[in-house]
Amino acid sequence: MNALICIRNAAPVFVIALSLVTAAATTTDVIFSFEEDEGEYADTDLERDMAGNIYGTTVLGGEFGGGTVFQLSQTPNGWEQTVLYSFTGGEDGSGPGARVSIDRSGNVYGMAPTGGTYGVGTIYKLHPHAGSWGFR
Repeated sequence: MNALICIRNAAPVFVIALSLVTAAATTTDVIFSFEEDEGEYADTDLERDMAGNIYGTTVLGGEFGGGTVFQLSQTPNGWEQTVLYSFTGGEDGSGPGARVSIDRSGNVYGMAPTGGTYGVGTIYKLHPHAGSWGFR
């Protein structure tokens, strides 16, 4: 009877010890830290294009405070961020916290939950053109 109790009590200790070893082996590398004009509250899944660039959104910040769509590109010196678009909070929308999608032509699509013509959100398209990005 005592042996059975010891076996039952030993199993949870083994699981906890294994979990601690696994957690200690995990590391995180920060590849970029935002400043306010680059965006605030990056709270979205990221998307990667065929060239390895990473795309995402920030809910706030940017030039007008309405959030941003950004691109991270790897350089020999680390990751470089480009703000593709800063939302004004007007007709273009505001607070784009959703994941973006990228088509084969490199266009970036997403949603902003507020703003727009009726104040209840927008669906947008950003397209690359001659080294810059346009909004549609």
